[in-house]
Amino acid sequence: MNPTTGLELPAVRGRRERVASPVEASILVTALPESERALWATALYAGLRLGELRALRWVDVDFSAGVIRVCRSWDPREGEIAPKSQAGVRDVPIPAALRSLLVARRLTSGCTDGLVFGRTFSNPFNPATINIRARKAWKTAGLAPIGLHEARHTYASLMIAAGVNAKALTTTWVTRP
Repeated sequence: MNPTTGLELPAVRGRRERVASPVEASILVTALPESERALWATALYAGLRLGELRALRWVDVDFSAGVIRVCRSWDPREGEIAPKSQAGVRDVPIPAALRSLLVARRLTSGCTDGLVFGRTFSNPFNPATINIRARKAWKTAGLAPIGLHEARHTYASLMIAAGVNAKALTTTWVTRP
């Protein structure tokens, strides 16, 4: 006799992850204040995790090779740490839509070795502040908001739509030896 016969499980009512289309991603970035665009574009077009965005330094952005070298993350308690796994150490291509925004940010920041998106060159941004400012801009523009983690899902979706093999995207495609 099967003790689970006739047992009905409740439906899973979890949040559905939001994924922006390529056009919508561009509109979301454009609706932001200029000072916020590069951060959100890096999340949407390079797929960096929150901790990786917070720890990203200019020395990790290689414009000549066209890649962002992900080699560190930021933990709220520990500060700068290694990525959560060896697969987290990777080179991510910089698409044209992101490159121009990163170049503009570099020129206006006046820094060549500090944090790319920090409150200062050595202190990372506050995620709550970034989200509040973005949501305000998107609300003013009549756009549905997206979170930094959802932006990472958008990146994966954009890469798959561009023909990148989904398995390669999660393993060797952007992983550095």
